[in-house]
Amino acid sequence: MKTTVQPSKWNLIGISLLSGAILTLEITLTRIFSVTMWYHFAFMAISLALLGGAVAGVWVYLLGPRLPARSIREQLALLAPLTSAGTLLTFWVYLQIPFRAPQLAKGMTGTDVLKLALIYVDLAIPFFLGGMCISLAMSRWSQRASRVYAFDLVGASAGCLLSVAALTWLGGPGAVIGVALLMALAGLAFALATGRRTWQGAAGAWTLVIVALLALNQHYNWLQVTSGKNPKEDTTRIYERWNSFSRITVYPPTHWAQPFAWGLSPTYHGPDPGHMLMLIDAAAGTPIQAFDGDLSKMEFLKYDLPAFAYYLKEHPSVLIEVVADGV
Repeated sequence: MKTTVQPSKWNLIGISLLSGAILTLEITLTRIFSVTMWYHFAFMAISLALLGGAVAGVWVYLLGPRLPARSIREQLALLAPLTSAGTLLTFWVYLQIPFRAPQLAKGMTGTDVLKLALIYVDLAIPFFLGGMCISLAMSRWSQRASRVYAFDLVGASAGCLLSVAALTWLGGPGAVIGVALLMALAGLAFALATGRRTWQGAAGAWTLVIVALLALNQHYNWLQVTSGKNPKEDTTRIYERWNSFSRITVYPPTHWAQPFAWGLSPTYHGPDPGHMLMLIDAAAGTPIQAFDGDLSKMEFLKYDLPAFAYYLKEHPSVLIEVVADGV
């Protein structure tokens, strides 16, 4: 159903903010799935976005004649904060679902199918709610569809770039809260378009709540990934850092009966100088060896299989292809 009410500048700004938030959420989920499941599940985020957006478009089409045209601005001002709240709630629910992707190698049970279906339905909700906002705007303001679509594309483009900064500065869960903040700001923009103080006050209050939640998470980590795809991952990590392509975690120092090595000779009987374990995306690991400058404590490296090449030629020129923290 079309409407004679035209989109104001605040409506268009809200569309950009919401579109950017949706794209940021989609990209953020690819990184989170790589930690909580395997990296190939990252593509699941794309299907979630397509599923939620498609169902939203059909829903708006079917309900279009029943929705009063005069309330389009109020509808957007209501849906955007709901999308914000839904993003936080559904992500929290997702973190509570004990889905272990590595166990699928042994075969998928009926319980696994139900868990995966629950994840799909749960995390598709934010894309459904956000898709309803975009679909309503495009259908009600079809005569200005070019302008609405232009602001939608600008926001989506910015969201792709913003996801890199959000993951680096806020981490995976923090980026999800940042997405909720963008959606809350979109709701505030839509509320300003209504011209009603009640809507504006409620949207502003919700935005402040999200700001507080984001600040608290940066200090207390109330929303975090506590269990990755590795069921044996130690939760007593001493360092955690996200970026746009991985999550790095470091665990407390430990000493083994023998030093960590890829192929330690049985002729070595020295002590383990100690190391800390570093994991990338909760699976790819490498040890960070304890080193105080005393090379004698690193004597075991001469007995490790990779050192074989150094016995073939004295003082060789070496090309290092991969630099890591381990040996």
